[in-house]
Amino acid sequence: MEDANHNGIDLAQFDTETGAEAGFELQLRHPATGKPLPAYITLFGEDSKAYYAARQQALRARREQTLAGPNLEEAIEDQTVALLVAATKSWRGILENGTEVTCTPANAERLYRKRGWRAFREQVDQAIHNRANFLPASATS
Repeated sequence: MEDANHNGIDLAQFDTETGAEAGFELQLRHPATGKPLPAYITLFGEDSKAYYAARQQALRARREQTLAGPNLEEAIEDQTVALLVAATKSWRGILENGTEVTCTPANAERLYRKRGWRAFREQVDQAIHNRANFLPASATS
């Protein structure tokens, strides 16, 4: 019989699902300088229920699109944006022409589709898929 205090790992310390559901607050960074900006997006992780459901829908749509036709690039873009929207829980400090933009799925989709937002979109995508962002503090120390 092994002594649990000396051998093995406790898998609970690697539970990313709980953290993915709670969310991770990403501070956006300037695309050119990398300096932190006063804008934050709280994201669900890829192990969250919302992201998983959106990914399953995207996979079904991609299968149908592959069989159906020539607009595969457009379909992939639509699915990518849909995944980012599904992972966006909230934000603060996002302004447009000096006015705060309310975090809604429609506004998130509109912003993630803007060409000028590509650098921020990449930051969001990387944060969603970085499981370290969603681990309990005990697992990251």
